[in-house]
Amino acid sequence: MEKKNTGIHSIYVGNLNYNTDEDQLLGLFKSFGYIKNIKIMREGKANKHKGIAFVDMVNLADAEKAIKAIDGKLNYGRTLKVSLATTQNFKPEIHPESLTSAKNPKKLRDNIAKK
Repeated sequence: MEKKNTGIHSIYVGNLNYNTDEDQLLGLFKSFGYIKNIKIMREGKANKHKGIAFVDMVNLADAEKAIKAIDGKLNYGRTLKVSLATTQNFKPEIHPESLTSAKNPKKLRDNIAKK
């Protein structure tokens, strides 16, 4: 399968220090090319940092350069795991308490059955 150099190319960044913020990631990646978006994954009502982020770059060659340069580097005491994002990198978690239908078991079952 041929990789295209158009669109958005999401980079998975794992094993982040839990204090890492978007500005720090921007500083780490901006020298490689245009960054469209940075998303740090958080969970639950406490908005807890999961140590994972996605950096979206417009140019595939820039994304690949960033991955090659940053993967395996030490950052705030942690060795970063950096790669092109895949569905394996991101598995959304659904927490029943965050669903409005969670208080109504029948509605919850109906919503799950629709999927």
